[in-house]
Order: sequence, then structure tokens, then C-alpha cells
Amino acid sequence: KELLENCQSFHKSCRKSFISATQVPTRLLDVSAFEANGTVRLVEAFSRIPRPKYLALSHRWGTSPTTKLVQSTKSAFEKSVLVCSLPLTFQHAIMATVRIGLPYLWIDSLCIVQDSSMDWEQESAIMGDIYRGSVCTIAASRSEKGLFSSRNPLEALPCQLNRELGINSSRLLPPDPLESRGWIVQERALSPRTVFYRERTVGWECVETQVDEQGVTERRDQSKSRFYNLSLIELGKVNLSALHSLKSSDSVFMFHSYWRRLLEVYTVTELTKPSDKLVAINGIVSKIRKSARLDFIAGLWKELLPAELLWTFMDPAGLPRASSAQEYRAPTWSWACLDGPV
Repeated sequence: KELLENCQSFHKSCRKSFISATQVPTRLLDVSAFEANGTVRLVEAFSRIPRPKYLALSHRWGTSPTTKLVQSTKSAFEKSVLVCSLPLTFQHAIMATVRIGLPYLWIDSLCIVQDSSMDWEQESAIMGDIYRGSVCTIAASRSEKGLFSSRNPLEALPCQLNRELGINSSRLLPPDPLESRGWIVQERALSPRTVFYRERTVGWECVETQVDEQGVTERRDQSKSRFYNLSLIELGKVNLSALHSLKSSDSVFMFHSYWRRLLEVYTVTELTKPSDKLVAINGIVSKIRKSARLDFIAGLWKELLPAELLWTFMDPAGLPRASSAQEYRAPTWSWACLDGPV
């Protein structure tokens, strides 16, 4: 809570990122009654003025059946939902929202009608603004195990290593399972602030700083996060308005470099529905399209097509080789026709 208040008060770039969101989710969970009777309820959010302040949850669905919003349960959800009946991660996210002092929480499976293709298309189209417009995103790496856990605090203490030994301390930590999820790329790139609940540590990331239990790392230090260059603040360093007329070769080169790195990170992730290949980064694409006035065709930028066509599949150690998608979603000249790293 202290980190959030400090960020809201002193980080201009974070405030700018938050304000840039123009759309709000159709529905939110109202958590105001949780402490009184242990319930939450689904409310319409798009018509509320001023814009509602809410947290967003980023999580893996897991393998167990989960409570979700469908057309037959919508009326019941609008009356009340017992928090104790929800998955543990959802319960903890609600507790965190209440403790921070915010009235609303957005969870995809509880705020999007899961058996309505029309509702999914409508909400997925504004997914970028849903995360960008949140006060903060909760990233739950523990999937079905919840956010809070008992752990040994000594595991988070800094470990002094001799650099001459060539040991990378970041490799000593277990990989974050959430980073293998395809949607996380957009969520982290667009969220103004994110708090991470990992297996062994808790961390914070905003546009200007990163904080973990070992200290503070400035955002300019790229060594701590492979998602660093995906921030739209970084893309903001590019003169996107110049891309439309291709006036600045520096801007074109810098933009394409950022975009290529984004695809390299994104295409090694996994999607529950392979058909979401282009949908899962639509929020980033929409922001770039609006700022640069570029046309996005089947995963490629039309104005930069010669360079865009130079993609190739990667074959990194330990990762499966890219293969053609079982169902059509893009022509063969687009990287989006493949499942796997490019």
C-alpha cells in the first residue's frame, strides 16, 4: 500500500500511463460488503462517473474447475457471491483489494460472460484499457494456491556472488510460471503498476521502478526483467507520429527493434486457446495503431512490410520448434500462422 501511494504521488510516468486508458470494463466486482458479510457482487461499471478505481487480477486458470460468470449465473452474481465459495486466489485478491482500500476488482472469469462469444469479443477488444486503466494489477504466480503463503524469509535475503565465477543470480530463483502465459505479455506491458505474488518472493513493478525484497531497481536497469522493453513508455521514446510518413529512420529502426523483441518474448509463451494468438496482444497493437496511425494486417505492420516479412522461426535449446497452427488464423507469410518461437 505504501508503494502504491508513493507511486501515485510522485511517479509522473505512471500517472500518465493510467490516465491514457479511455475504456473501462463493462463489469466489476464490488467488494465493499466483504468485511460486513463475506460477499461481493457484480456491478455494471461502464456507465459510472467518475471512472471507477479498481485492481485487476492476472492469473493462470489452472486445471481444476473454477467459478465463472455464465449467462445462467449472471443474475445471481449481481445479487451476491459468497467469497468463501470462490477459488483461493480469487479470495486473496478480494482481501488485497479491501486492504488497499479500493472498492472494485476485475477478474476475467467473473466479469466476462464466458459462454457469450459476443461479450468475449467486446471485452477482449478493450483488454488493453482494462489493465492500463487499473490502479494496479495483481499477478498471481501460484495459480490455484492463492496469493499468501507461509515461507522462509531468509530465502529472500541477497546472496553475494563472485562475478568472476560467471554465475547469474537470477537463475538461482525458480522460473515464474505466470510468465509462460501468453496474455501476461500484454498485461505487463500495459499495466501502470503490478504487484507480484510469487512462490518465494513478493515484488513490485511500475513504469519508473522495480522493487523486490532485495531492494530497489530503477527501470533503466534492464537486467532484472525480460519484459522491460515491452513497456509502452519505452515505445514512447520513439517518435511514433513520424512512423506514419516514415520520416525518421531512427524512429523506424527503434520501433521495429522494440516490436521484434516483443514478438520474441510473446511467441515462446502459451495460450489456452491458440485462436487468441493475435487477440492476446490486441491492446498493445491498438495503442501503437492509434499513436502511429499504422495498419496492422495479420500480425504485420503494413507500412513496414518489407522488414516485417523478414521474421524466421527460432529453435532455442529446451523449447519446441515452431509448427503450423492446426486451425487457420493467419496467412503463411505471417508469424501468427505458427505455434512456437519466432
